[in-house]
Amino acid sequence: MVEFNYDNKTFQDIEMLEIPDDDDQDDSNISVSSDTDVISNSDSTDSRNSLFKSQAEYIELSDWLSNESSYLQFHFDSKKYKKSCITNMDNFQQQYISYIKSLYKIIETLTKSEAITRVEQDDDESPIGLITNSTPPSINQKSIKINESFQQIQESLSSFIQSTTNNNDIDEEAEKLRHLQTILQCLAAHYFATDIRTKPDSILEWVNTYDPKPDKALVEQIMINTPKPYEHPQFWNVLISQYITRGLFQQLHEAIYHSKFEELQDICPELYGLIIDLDTLIQDYQGFCHKGQFTQWKLLMCEFRDSFASRIKIKDSKYQIIAGQIFDLVCILTGLPKSIASYCDNWYDVYLALVLYQVRDENDNQELYKEYFQMAINEKPSIPTSSSSSSSSSNDINLDQLVENSFLNILDGKFLKVLESLYILEPATAAYISLLFDLKSLFETYYTSISHTHTQHHHHTHKSISEYFLVRHAYEALNIHPLVPVGIGLLRNPIILQSSNSNLNSTKVIADFLPNYTCTTNDDLEWTLTICADMNLIKTARELYYNAGLKSLGEGYIYESLHNFANSYDPNSRDNKAIKQIHYLVNNLILKRTEGLRIAHPVIQQCLAPYAVLYEYFTEQEEECFGGSEVVVGKRVRKLIHLLKHNYMPKKFVPLLLCQFLPFFKEGNRWTLADLVMIIELVDGYENDSTPEDADQGQELYAYSITNVDEDEAREYDWRKVLGADVPHSVDEMLRYLRNKVVGRIGRVYLE
Repeated sequence: MVEFNYDNKTFQDIEMLEIPDDDDQDDSNISVSSDTDVISNSDSTDSRNSLFKSQAEYIELSDWLSNESSYLQFHFDSKKYKKSCITNMDNFQQQYISYIKSLYKIIETLTKSEAITRVEQDDDESPIGLITNSTPPSINQKSIKINESFQQIQESLSSFIQSTTNNNDIDEEAEKLRHLQTILQCLAAHYFATDIRTKPDSILEWVNTYDPKPDKALVEQIMINTPKPYEHPQFWNVLISQYITRGLFQQLHEAIYHSKFEELQDICPELYGLIIDLDTLIQDYQGFCHKGQFTQWKLLMCEFRDSFASRIKIKDSKYQIIAGQIFDLVCILTGLPKSIASYCDNWYDVYLALVLYQVRDENDNQELYKEYFQMAINEKPSIPTSSSSSSSSSNDINLDQLVENSFLNILDGKFLKVLESLYILEPATAAYISLLFDLKSLFETYYTSISHTHTQHHHHTHKSISEYFLVRHAYEALNIHPLVPVGIGLLRNPIILQSSNSNLNSTKVIADFLPNYTCTTNDDLEWTLTICADMNLIKTARELYYNAGLKSLGEGYIYESLHNFANSYDPNSRDNKAIKQIHYLVNNLILKRTEGLRIAHPVIQQCLAPYAVLYEYFTEQEEECFGGSEVVVGKRVRKLIHLLKHNYMPKKFVPLLLCQFLPFFKEGNRWTLADLVMIIELVDGYENDSTPEDADQGQELYAYSITNVDEDEAREYDWRKVLGADVPHSVDEMLRYLRNKVVGRIGRVYLE
């Protein structure tokens, strides 16, 4: 998939430290182990991904964290940057760029929130005796903002997936994104819930999204292909049990309702009554829970279970089996772990059922969820394997196993391992999620292990895991032209960069990079100069002006290039390249070669050439005014004819150019037959080729021309002054007038 591979080994070089268990934190000998040495070398040659790959190498995470003076070096890839400026990206790449920008905006908004900035400031020791009237945001407000940002990241990812699922050639990328989405869903349910009262419902949604049950084929076999579904041997102990353990209450009710069990009312009323009571209690579950009355519902369910034996007076063995299966379901609903485990296939089914039915927690009691998780693992053990195989290709990673390992690590509180999995699936997203982990203090145990291993004590103003990943992400963004604003923004964010030398290093990186930024418009140049002004990067600003001057000079904008070179002038520099360019322009292009100065660009030549021809025509008319001795018209109108035959002449100007012929039809002027025929062809061409819009625009110009005549300024050869009162009132009249004049002259030529 399209991803920022931060180096040629992706996550392989990052030495992850095992987070110690709570009971091991007092052990002074904390082992350092690499959890990522065998994560794939993502060396896919997919051309769609090549733009987002990097061969840059960075210092390992553990070394960077433990050494306060170490920093991440920026590697500018000029080839990749130039390619990103000119490459026509496909839909997936464009959507990916938009996705990264959306993630950046989410984090930018979060880090500018007062709930984050004020809490970070309040972590410092307040000055003694300082009295303030303002009430700082609470930790709860900070948590709410973080959770909302996490939810927005989920929404952005969903939009990205939806915008790219129609492409048949990205199945592998789409699969990774869907796995990423599921992991984020698990994280949101356990650590980023926007409403802790609905946490069990969020866990329910996560499990059912990840591994939907029951199977559609099973439902069809029992509910459609069986005449009496309730008698099917798998109806109660498989289908209904899966609906119960997955918390699918509406589907459960529909299955019972359509199971044809109504006949039991006459055949076996005791069993019929049990089914009715079971269905009623199950349908009451959500209503009781939403009112905060789970305990009352649980009491009713336990009473139903305890009275079960006294209610069973069934003699038919077939119905006795069904009654026994229903009793097992009641045991599940009362939260008995062994009963739950016997009807579940894996640990997360057991975990969900315990969350729903043992004690439904609405206060985010993390210890209770840890207990449920441990019970689930004990009942249905899952041995996590390495998230990557020994293969060097990311394509060989067992993604299903990676995702399940991520769930285990989330519930076990091993967030660095979770970040590892996120990185494999989508590195950029992992970088942004790491900041939310840091703001939630989910890495604190890891930082504690660092302080045990090294004498240096970690503090929130020191290096963080999220800074490491986001700075690397920023560096890679600087090598992708559309993502440069993202990279600059991350490197200027004080919440992200809190280590002692981060600001100095990021300032140097930005100063070194900006002269390489391609400014396609003046707005781009203004943006870069604004950054220089904010960061006091005077030298960089001069380089930007100098580059802009070279660009303007190459495009033929002499004045603009002089302006830019002047702004790039450094009075303190002995060898100033800007002043050399200014001297070159003034001495060679302005003073010495004025007569030979040509506009080299063909587009500019094409635009200016018609004006030059028209200028020459009017200059000749100024020198040889009409009237007097006989005038040979052919030479005088040749420039007009060439101008009208210009391929790119806008049609709206043609009527006014045709008007220039009218003064030449005065008595005493001699025409050649060829010139007269050419005028007729030009008139025909205009009438045949002009669109209604061209005609309307031509009429507007003509009307303005004949109604705005300055008698004092008009020249003697001006067609409006020559014709006087005979000036046609419209273009159509003018064309008829011109045709009549031409026809009359053609007849005279024949007579002569």
